[in-house]
Amino acid sequence: MLEHELRQVLAPLVREIVKEELERAQLAQRWLPVGQAAEKLGMSDRAVYMRVRRGQLPAKKMGRRLFIDMAAVEHQLDVLP
Repeated sequence: MLEHELRQVLAPLVREIVKEELERAQLAQRWLPVGQAAEKLGMSDRAVYMRVRRGQLPAKKMGRRLFIDMAAVEHQLDVLP
């Protein structure tokens, strides 16, 4: 009886926590620092910086670090003929 009531109370809380953690993990995989993005794309850090400067790779600067939007990069690759 008590166990059932606890499950009813805790289940929605646990679901919300899991959902938030999944979103946080997806966001962490979406925005990669230059070094990780370069490794994933099979190019040098310098090549990534050049493509960002040319507008070929979507990126955002956070503080002094540059992060590449890998979701946008993957979308760009998906729409190529």
